Amino acid sequence: MHGWLAAQPHAFTVEDRVGFENEATGVSFGFDFSEGNALPAFNLNSVRRHVFGLEAEPLVTAFVRQFDLEVDDPQADGMGKGPYSPERFLRGWNAGNRFGARAAAVGDRPASECKALPRRCGRGHPGGPPSRSEPIHDRSPGG
Repeated sequence: MHGWLAAQPHAFTVEDRVGFENEATGVSFGFDFSEGNALPAFNLNSVRRHVFGLEAEPLVTAFVRQFDLEVDDPQADGMGKGPYSPERFLRGWNAGNRFGARAAAVGDRPASECKALPRRCGRGHPGGPPSRSEPIHDRSPGG
């Protein structure tokens, strides 16, 4: 598995990790291998542009098909245990990404301010979190 992943475009290896980085798009993600686990853990950080999930999905799909794997995705809105689905992968990653963006927007605010956050920093407000139906997009200049 490690060798197959390492042979894919944009791959690099560091210790027990096969990472992927596309310098043209800025997308990065990886597969982490650890002792005692036969299978690697896939890692795609949240609070990233929507394109990160879109670019990772074809490789994840190819990996799962190459080795005839099922998934164990315990995250909220994840796939759970069982068959892999590209659509469910993207849906789960987008949900986690939205959650991460909301958590980042809240930051270290006191609880009393967090309750008001959706009204004060909601959809359409600069720097506010997107609505549940919107994918995360880079809001930085040039992003």
